[in-house]
Amino acid sequence: MGTTAQKLQAILDSKSAIKTAIENKNVEVGNVPLSEYANKIASIQGGDTDGLDGFLSVESKTIATSASATTNITYNKHCGILDENYKKWDTLAWHQRWVDNGYSATGLSKPIGIWMDAFGLDIVYLWPLSSNVGYSDVSGTASLSIGGFALFIYNVDAITAETAQDRTVWPCNQSDMIAHGTAGKYKSATWRSVDNGGGLDLVCDNTKETFTIPTRSVGNANAFVKDNGEAYTESHYQQCEFMRALFAVCSGIATNQPNGTKTTVEILNASGQQAAVGQDMYFWIGGVNTGLKAKYNLNSRPSRTANVTTANLSQTIADAIYNKQIANGVNMNDTGVNSEDIHVLSEGAKGAEAVAVDGYWYIKTPFISNCNGTTFNNTNNQADAPAAYICKARGVTMQTERRLYPYWLNKATHITSLVNLLRTTEGLESDVPAVVGNSYCWSAVRYGAFNAWCVSMQNGGVNNISTNSRYVVLPCPLASAALGSGA
Repeated sequence: MGTTAQKLQAILDSKSAIKTAIENKNVEVGNVPLSEYANKIASIQGGDTDGLDGFLSVESKTIATSASATTNITYNKHCGILDENYKKWDTLAWHQRWVDNGYSATGLSKPIGIWMDAFGLDIVYLWPLSSNVGYSDVSGTASLSIGGFALFIYNVDAITAETAQDRTVWPCNQSDMIAHGTAGKYKSATWRSVDNGGGLDLVCDNTKETFTIPTRSVGNANAFVKDNGEAYTESHYQQCEFMRALFAVCSGIATNQPNGTKTTVEILNASGQQAAVGQDMYFWIGGVNTGLKAKYNLNSRPSRTANVTTANLSQTIADAIYNKQIANGVNMNDTGVNSEDIHVLSEGAKGAEAVAVDGYWYIKTPFISNCNGTTFNNTNNQADAPAAYICKARGVTMQTERRLYPYWLNKATHITSLVNLLRTTEGLESDVPAVVGNSYCWSAVRYGAFNAWCVSMQNGGVNNISTNSRYVVLPCPLASAALGSGA
């Protein structure tokens, strides 16, 4: 539920948001106490203040469910349905087209989410993210929830620093691997963050690549006022790609391609064929066996400190996962890291790939999360940051916690009513998921190096929680998506 201090801060942030919304309506608020806000709202030209505090008032409307039956639903003109053509529909107009279509949804555009006006913001909630495949445990057999996602894997405390400087991030337990031209070695563990005026460029000296973070992604006590979830989501994605580059290893295979050139990595047996059950797997580039076994990157918890001794993925766990894949039979070429039947990469995530660096191919591989020291039990094949990669793949973005909060405020009334209308009355149960339960929902806004803000859909708490946790993601369209009005 959060500490008392966090709850008080949430109230202060809500007050600030309401003040901003009122002043956006050309009414000066100044330093008046909260008790005077009602008068300020009443003085707004036009008088429609519904939703400025996040709550939407409730009207009861009667709708037809068949030629001879009716029911009542909750209604507010500031809340409705978004269809697959990105048109925003008033709830009554949406349902009337169903009635006019013979009480049938056949041939009509499908709903993809809910829109509302709250806090003076135009907010859209697409249906919660899910994966068509989900994740597996290390055995490749146990099915895990497809509705909960880790937001960020690496727990890096140095990535989002706002000052430009050179840094050395020694790989965990790998300080003897700084080399170039030898298979399995690193070129460098040095990287730089460069202020580009609107964010940071992360420059990796290991692969000569630059990854741009569009917005500072470390949050603060006043994060509730933030609205740019798109830039924050992109920041998470770029940090994942940066980490893959930072710990790329040399293949030992020479190339005359310019720095940054990408090529395919295949995972085959020692003879260059698809590995059968029980056979070792190797990284192959351009028809050449690198001699490197196709294992995961081990260094998922770097630090500014040179003497780092812990990693989220230990050698013991890496070997155990590798041996399980051999025992299960493998077909890793599609994504870089697959069991034969169960994908272990997030939708949109990268598999193994090679990049040219000063005359050699370097191999970048996925990371695996949810590993603790040398503990092997219940280790999940959850690679990179699922939330960021799935958003990227589907062309959506994460919300900020300010935009998630009205979902909880109106969950018991408008959200539930709209979802029930679609699923039960209009028979769209297979197209429309249920209302988000008592889970937390991730926001895109970081709290610090290890946590991000999230909103509880049970009690409305706005808390910060470790980003290795699995929670629901309620995405929204990218800013480039043109929203129109339904008939």
